[in-house]
Amino acid sequence: MGCLDFSLPRTLTVECTGPAGCPERTKCAVGLGRCIPEAEFGSFCGDGEGGGDEECDDGVDNAAAPDRCRPDCRLPARGDGVQDSDEACDEGNNVDGDGGDRDGSVSVCGNQITAGEEE
Repeated sequence: MGCLDFSLPRTLTVECTGPAGCPERTKCAVGLGRCIPEAEFGSFCGDGEGGGDEECDDGVDNAAAPDRCRPDCRLPARGDGVQDSDEACDEGNNVDGDGGDRDGSVSVCGNQITAGEEE
C-alpha cells in the first residue's frame, strides 16, 4: 500500500474574501475571490505579503481609494483615476488641459500649460 496523497485537487474552488476561510496550504487570492494552493503560486497580489513585481500589497485593504495600495498592487500614481491627498484632480490620464493636468492640478487658464483653445 502506497502513501496517501493529501494534496488539494487542482479543481478545488473555495471562495474567500480575506485570509480566514481557506483550507490548509492555500491562501486567499482576494482579487480572484478564491483560495489558491500556496505551492503553485507563491506570492500573489492581494496576499498581504508583497513580492515579485508588486509595488505594495495590503491584502484585503488594497483598494481604488485615496492613498491606498491599488487592487493591482501598484502604488498610488498621478493619472490612475483616483484622487489622492497630494492631487487636486485625477481623471485617469496624464493629458494636460482636459480637466486635470499631469501634475495633479486642475486645468485652468493661467497655469502656464497651453491646452485646448488657449493661446
